[in-house]
Amino acid sequence: MKSTLALALLFALLCIRCKSTQPVQEINTSVKEIIFGSGGGFTGVSSKKKLLINEKKLIWRDKVLNLKEETIVDLTTKFDLDSMLNIQFTKPGNLTYSITLTSGNKTNKITWGKHNSPPPLIVSELYSFLTAISHE
Repeated sequence: MKSTLALALLFALLCIRCKSTQPVQEINTSVKEIIFGSGGGFTGVSSKKKLLINEKKLIWRDKVLNLKEETIVDLTTKFDLDSMLNIQFTKPGNLTYSITLTSGNKTNKITWGKHNSPPPLIVSELYSFLTAISHE
């Protein structure tokens, strides 16, 4: 009786200690590369960062940041990157922001100035998301 109780207790402890491993969702986009940043203004300085989606890497200057797979899955579930390949918006300003999406042989560059003409809301939300993950 004691051995059965001890085995049951051991089994219960093992079950509690085992971490549930949920499969990570598939990265569902044909976009393989996103370049984003800003440039111009008073100083004329520009800053560009490159996100390689399949490799889960963010590159800025010579630094490479390895991103968590969950971050990339979050990006591809929150934003329909494939449809953003079709957004035509080119309204640069003194200080210009840009997002360039590349899928195979198709590239789309979206540019806007901060004050003169805001981009579609989804573009500014994507830019904010990319900026946030680049500071992880």
